[in-house]
Amino acid sequence: MPKIGALLQPPVCRGTSATPGAFFRNEILAIAAGCGEIVHLTALTAAGVQGGSLERPVLRLAGMVRLTVALNATSARGVQDLLEAFRFLMTATRLEPGCLGCAAWVDLDSTVHYEEEWAAEADLQHRVRTPAFTSVLAVMESAQGPPRVQFDFVTKTRGLDYVAEVRGQLAQ
Repeated sequence: MPKIGALLQPPVCRGTSATPGAFFRNEILAIAAGCGEIVHLTALTAAGVQGGSLERPVLRLAGMVRLTVALNATSARGVQDLLEAFRFLMTATRLEPGCLGCAAWVDLDSTVHYEEEWAAEADLQHRVRTPAFTSVLAVMESAQGPPRVQFDFVTKTRGLDYVAEVRGQLAQ
C-alpha cells in the first residue's frame, strides 16, 4: 500500500499500466499517484484517509478527456500485430505532459482496445497535432474494418460530497 501522502499528490505519469475504463465505472474510486492507477475507496479508508481529503485529488480531473479506440481483426495474428503496435506507442505517450494513463488490451471477441486519458482537452489537442499521433492513425488504418473512435469529456467530477448529498436525501 502506498503512503497516504503519495495518494494525495497530483497524478504523475510514471509508466504504470491503467485499469481500462475504471475511472468511469459506477464505483466509488479515487485516483492515486501514478499513470492511471486506481485505488478503491475501502483501501483508502482502511489506511486512514477521511472523506473530505479525497475530494481534492478527484476534482483535479474535472475537464479530463479520454480517447478510446476499438479495432477488429480477422485473425489471431492480426490481433497480436495491432496490440503490439499500440503497446509500442504507449511508452512515449505515457511520458507526454498531461498524460494520465494509456492502455491497450484485447477482449474475448478479439476486439483490440486502445485508450488514452488526458488531464485537459488542451493536452489532448496538443497530442492530436503531434507527428506521434499520426502513428496511432496508421495503426487504425491497418485494421481490417473501420475503427470505432470515441472522445469522452469529463466536465464535472464530484467526490464523497455527492454520496453525502444523495444519502442525506434518504433521511428526509
